[in-house]
Amino acid sequence: MNKALVAKMTWEVASNVDKMWVKVFKKKYVRSKKFMRISMPKAASWSCQSIFGGREVIKKGLCHRIGNGLNTWIWEDPWIPNESNLIPQVRSGVTFEAHLVVDLIDQDSRQWDRCLLSDLFEPTIVNKILSIHFSQQSINDQVFWCLNPSGEFSVKLAYNAIRTPTLTSYLVMQSKDWKQLWKMKIHARLKNLLWKLAWEILPRASILNRRFTLPSNECHLCSKAPETLEHLFLQYDWAAQVWLLAPWPLRLNTLDSISIVDWVKMIINPIPSLGLDDETTKEFQLFAAIMCDKVWMSRNKA
Repeated sequence: MNKALVAKMTWEVASNVDKMWVKVFKKKYVRSKKFMRISMPKAASWSCQSIFGGREVIKKGLCHRIGNGLNTWIWEDPWIPNESNLIPQVRSGVTFEAHLVVDLIDQDSRQWDRCLLSDLFEPTIVNKILSIHFSQQSINDQVFWCLNPSGEFSVKLAYNAIRTPTLTSYLVMQSKDWKQLWKMKIHARLKNLLWKLAWEILPRASILNRRFTLPSNECHLCSKAPETLEHLFLQYDWAAQVWLLAPWPLRLNTLDSISIVDWVKMIINPIPSLGLDDETTKEFQLFAAIMCDKVWMSRNKA
C-alpha cells in the first residue's frame, strides 16, 4: 500500500494541485519542465526519490483531458482514453511535423481536423479521437485518472493496479459504458459487484495462489477447473444451466473465449439477438446482476 500512498503525492504534483508543498516541490525540482518526463535530480532526497518513483504507478491511469491542446504532446503524452496505451500510433510511412494536439484542431471551427486525422491515423484511432470532446474556450489541458470513472486518483485502485497486472489494461470499458452501469435500475450493491467484475478485482483462487500458498487453485464450487472469473460466472455448470432455462436463453458453454469484461459489457448493453425492448432490457440486467450475485455468494459459502 505504501507505493500507492506515495503515488497520491506524485499525482498531486502531476495534476498541479493547489497546495503549498506542491508549489515548493515543483519550483525546486521541476521548474518549467514536464514532471512526467524529466530525469530524477541526482541529489534528490529520499522523499523526493519516492515521489519521482511514483510516476511509474500513476502512468497506469494518467491521461490528458484536452482543453486547448497546447500542453499535450501527440506522440508522448497519454491523451486517448479508449486507446490501449493512451498514445496514438501514426500510419506506417506517414511523416508529420506537428507535435502538439492543438495542431490536430481546426482553429476556425474549433473542431478536430478530420482530413488531417484520416491522413495520420487508422480509422479506429480516428473514431476514438473524434469521440473526445474538448472545450470551445481556451482552457488548459488537465490530467485525469482513467482507471476511475470519476477521473479522480484513487489509492485503492492504484494499489490494485500494482498488485494485479491485468488492471493496467487501461479503461476496460469506455466512459459511456460506466455511465450506463451506474444508471442501471438495480441495487447499488449489484452495481458495485459488476464494477468489481469489470476491473477483475474479486479475489479468486487463480490470483490468491500467486500470493499465498493455497492447497489448490481449483474452483470452490465444482473442483473441475482453475477458479477464474470466467469459469465462475460463465462456465460453471449451475450458472450455465440457469441461463439456458432463463427467459432469455444464452448458451454460456459457447462463450468460452469471452472475457469477464465482455460479459459485463453484454449485461450493460445486451446483444441485439436477444430482441429486448427498453422494459425487458431492465429485466434482463436485473436478472443477470442477481445471477452474478448468487454465484458469488455461493462461492463464498462453499
